[in-house]
Amino acid sequence: MLKGKAELWIHASPNSTGEQFIVSNQISNERSITTQDSSKVKLEYVEFRTQEGNLKNAASIYMNYYAKDRSTLYINKSWLDTQTAWLLANMNNRSTLLGHELNHVPTEIYLQDSAQVGLHGPNTNTGLWLNFQSTTATFSIPNHTTVSTWKIGRG
Repeated sequence: MLKGKAELWIHASPNSTGEQFIVSNQISNERSITTQDSSKVKLEYVEFRTQEGNLKNAASIYMNYYAKDRSTLYINKSWLDTQTAWLLANMNNRSTLLGHELNHVPTEIYLQDSAQVGLHGPNTNTGLWLNFQSTTATFSIPNHTTVSTWKIGRG
């Protein structure tokens, strides 16, 4: 748990390919990450993993990230393998998620309260769940000069 003005910054060089941030779970959701107050987590140019070791025949293990208050999750060109890991981001209160070319980090985003999510970049790939029964929101799809795919539906 990060609180107050705490900041966790996991940063690799932009050209690296093997850098990893591992939150070691033996079973799904054994561990989670929580930010509150105005704390921040920053992931840049790293592979996010939810388990250690050789994952060749491993099952997928999910874990949760809980953002509360005015905390921030910032992701820049980070990724995870959905065959072995899922990160579920629960954005609450006035928290913020900012992502540039995030590839399944987080795998799914659950937007609640007055939380904000800003995603951009050609390799952005994540799920966004909106609670239309209690959330008032504006969903803006930017103009693109390249071909993009957007899927919006109920599920």
